[in-house]
Amino acid sequence: MYGRDAAHFLSSTRKLASFDVPSHSFLESFNRRLFVFLWSATVLSGAVSLCATCADADELTQQEQAARSAYEQQLNSLAELCREQRLSDEAQWTQAWLIERDPAKLFVFDVDGADPVASITDDSEMGDARWRKRFLELRRRRADELFDICQQLASAGRASEAMIGLTEVLREGPQHAEARRILGYVQHEGRWLTTYAARMMQLGMVWDERFGWVNTAHLPRYEKGERRFGARWVSAEQEQLLRRNIRDGWLVRTDHYKLTTNHSLEEGVRLAGQLENLHFVFRNVFAGYYVPSDDLIRWFRGRGRLPISPVQHDIVYFRQRDEYNQALRREQPNIEITLGIYFDRRREAFFFAGEGQDEGTLYHEGTHQLFQEIRGAARNTGAEQNFWAVEGVATYMESLTRGPGYFTLGGFTAGRVPTARERILAGGFYLPIAELVAMGKLDVQRSPDIGKIYTQAAGLATFLMHYDRGRYREAMIDYLAEIYAGRDDRESLSRLTGSKYEQLDREYHEFLRSAPLAEAAGN
Repeated sequence: MYGRDAAHFLSSTRKLASFDVPSHSFLESFNRRLFVFLWSATVLSGAVSLCATCADADELTQQEQAARSAYEQQLNSLAELCREQRLSDEAQWTQAWLIERDPAKLFVFDVDGADPVASITDDSEMGDARWRKRFLELRRRRADELFDICQQLASAGRASEAMIGLTEVLREGPQHAEARRILGYVQHEGRWLTTYAARMMQLGMVWDERFGWVNTAHLPRYEKGERRFGARWVSAEQEQLLRRNIRDGWLVRTDHYKLTTNHSLEEGVRLAGQLENLHFVFRNVFAGYYVPSDDLIRWFRGRGRLPISPVQHDIVYFRQRDEYNQALRREQPNIEITLGIYFDRRREAFFFAGEGQDEGTLYHEGTHQLFQEIRGAARNTGAEQNFWAVEGVATYMESLTRGPGYFTLGGFTAGRVPTARERILAGGFYLPIAELVAMGKLDVQRSPDIGKIYTQAAGLATFLMHYDRGRYREAMIDYLAEIYAGRDDRESLSRLTGSKYEQLDREYHEFLRSAPLAEAAGN
């Protein structure tokens, strides 16, 4: 199969009569070079899929790195060929597809965005048709190669890497049916949609970035400034007055959230969108927390998919802080010092608009909610020990950042990690891990060093998620699963990582010291 495909590409390149090239000899050279990098992609793809079945974790990681490097070389070669043939736009498109990856960050790709290259048709003025065909074919090959690697990762118990990898499969091949199926997508009228979105569209609804899900017949009136309030239509200004009390607020529903707000419909939709981004990243990065390994393997073998969430997580978003304080003071006497809060007993997260708010607070409290609700969890997690991890993973998720077509987590410049690093470099505050895991919730909250403990927790969570290409990532996720199930003890982290606490202490210091100076400084 590989030989036939490579020959087909070579045959296609010989039809470049309309290319503006200086000589016949250059065309022959072009064809030879194109054949070489396409053939190398084919051979490497076959090698990865054949060898991965017998590879251990390190070998599989090395194979993926080799495959990625080869793919990047192929794209660079194609970009160079385009430049030589004066196809500057095509060269830029090809080069821009390469992402500079920070090894200290996780990249999770947005699978719902449109593929700008695939949308260019043959009769378009943009994009040479022969370049586009080659570019898309290289990406399809890469998508298939990545899917094979993801399947091996799932079989090796590396659920996080497998699910994150599927998002990259869909970046390269947005129509990859198996990756779409596993991630819970279905086809509706020729489009890949989440099950929830498909159901809403079947009910005659349409998603609008300003108004959320709206009846298709009502959308023109919404665009004119009218609003549906109960059984009647009112102006947007009237509705604002009618919904001033949170009990009468707007209700915004998305795939995984039910958000009530008295701020505005548009702001509620925006906030719900941010929460959906959090959920999307969470479900892939922490797949091992809620997906049994046997289920994931079965999905990759063509049986089943990511299950539909049985709940929509409840969010309350107040128009101003005073309302937030007043509503929650009885349940949390120190509510004034918070910027947001999640109550596991009520299974609700609360936020307010205005000064002091940022995405980090939303992601922090939203992470507490997801760990508590996405699967069965014990109440008052971390009460006796290991409380650092409950807060550590939430502070780690504060680093969630959106880039062009992807999300990132981690990094040496994110959140509280720079402060944690400064303390390590200066020989400042540090609790040995053996002491940290022995601290329960009240131990941490009553400590005069609570702020420093939270900072160390952020650094330690980042270390466990990223050290040595993610060596401890699955162990960290299993550790969190034990904590939230109430099955943890003070040796859980050591047992799951296979490392003594003294070793983890040394490696943590090594990890933070390894940050390049410019990056650590945020330059």
